[in-house]
Amino acid sequence: MSKSITNPSIGRRLIFDVVKTNQGGGYNSHTGVFTCPKTGIYVFVWVLRLYSAHHSTELMINNSVYGSIYLNNVNRDSSISSTVVAHVSEGDSIYVRIHSSYKGSGLLISDKHGRPAFSGWLLN
Repeated sequence: MSKSITNPSIGRRLIFDVVKTNQGGGYNSHTGVFTCPKTGIYVFVWVLRLYSAHHSTELMINNSVYGSIYLNNVNRDSSISSTVVAHVSEGDSIYVRIHSSYKGSGLLISDKHGRPAFSGWLLN
């Protein structure tokens, strides 16, 4: 994620716009959605960096919550991550969003010292 976000809205999809590897072309850096190119067991990891903030995020597969994380920090810089292993079918949509009913506040930070990230890979 190349830019910080202040007070993202409830349910906002997070867009990880800097792509380092996209084997198979499943990730869309404009929408933030990974469209599964092949059915199988996948591992998904997302990492967030917050400054003086509290936010909850969710990993979504076809509009169903498969994982969530929460971090509350005051006047400090912190990072949090989570991992989900799931069976995903070809054509399924996977993305990370701000929690659907919890309004957090503060800064999701991205700068040269650390950037939020989202990654996934096929196990088999």
